[in-house]
Amino acid sequence: MNSDLLILGIGNEMRGDDAAGIILARNLAGRFSGAARLESNPYMLWNLLQSGIAQSHLALIDAAVAHNGFEVGQWRCFDYPGQMGMIEGTVLRNTHSVDVTSMLRLGETLHILPPNVRIYAVAASEFEPGPHVSPALASHLGGIEEAIGYDLECWLEAETCMNFPSHDPFATSR
Repeated sequence: MNSDLLILGIGNEMRGDDAAGIILARNLAGRFSGAARLESNPYMLWNLLQSGIAQSHLALIDAAVAHNGFEVGQWRCFDYPGQMGMIEGTVLRNTHSVDVTSMLRLGETLHILPPNVRIYAVAASEFEPGPHVSPALASHLGGIEEAIGYDLECWLEAETCMNFPSHDPFATSR
């Protein structure tokens, strides 16, 4: 099961809450043996896509800008490209030189994406320089990790898993 999954944590560990994707991917690595890879920017995603991803499932975890209705500690899950419109309604934090959705669009155009791509957006609010996530987000990371881990297990088994505690009600069933 685990060999079919590649988890990419996108973010910047020196920009506060922007480290959320990397932290979550690192923590999920133990649950999905050999599945996690930590990336600091979407150019690394592009390099991976160009060299070929052997796994059939690609999960990207990235911080998103929290706002009214998407509070710090909530998360959203989008299947790409099917829920692209919803992804664009959620602002992934771009402390990178190029954004994740642009890399995915290019990969799709060139037919180099794996067949199953899912994006996890984690609501965060403090992106100032510094090596620590905010206390507000840190208090939610354990629950987010558990929920995303459960969702990934269901995804790999081609099951629909909804209504898991901490799941953002904005997300739709798959």
